[in-house]
Amino acid sequence: MSGMVKMQKQIDNMHQEITGNSSRLSDIEAGKFSQGMTESLGAVVKEKGKAIQDGVRRDCLEIQKRQSNVIVYNLGEPNDPDPEARKQSDAAALESLFHDKLDLPRAAKPKAFFRLGRRDSRGAEARNRGDRPIKVIFPHAWEKQDLLDRFSEAKRARNDTLGDIRIGPDQTKWEQMEYKRLKEELSIRLQNGETDLIIRDLQIRKRFRNGPGTTYS
Repeated sequence: MSGMVKMQKQIDNMHQEITGNSSRLSDIEAGKFSQGMTESLGAVVKEKGKAIQDGVRRDCLEIQKRQSNVIVYNLGEPNDPDPEARKQSDAAALESLFHDKLDLPRAAKPKAFFRLGRRDSRGAEARNRGDRPIKVIFPHAWEKQDLLDRFSEAKRARNDTLGDIRIGPDQTKWEQMEYKRLKEELSIRLQNGETDLIIRDLQIRKRFRNGPGTTYS
């Protein structure tokens, strides 16, 4: 009998809770907020606002930190067991790519570079997932941008010496999502007949030919 009484109390408590929640939901739908609800809502908004501000600040700092970097994809990875020998091989391959194939001025030299991800000693053929990309850090953002411009021009000219090598900016997660959205928008605009458009500085901009150089709106 005591079990039935306990169950009935639980049912009564659930009914009261449901009734109270329904009443609060009705008040919210009608635009009526008690002082406690208003204070709670204000605290939530303040907390979310601070979280958003902190997130934006972190993104800005991360973007600034990466503004002189590029990522090089599909550049053959040496299998030498000696780390120093692999680094020297990568340095020579990057120098050939940047200065011989893309005509980047010799003065534009990376201050650091390294492969991303953990090395698999079995080699690219055995691991069946290609060569690890290389992050390259230049002293100045304009050197990075000069390299990206030269790479884009070479790809448009169908430079066969590049093979399947790709070079792109070192983007944050937010920049990657924004770049993907811009690529979709750019594709639609090109299909609609617009010409000489390019994504630059996370904007779709008009490209103008100006003698040997290129300017952007």
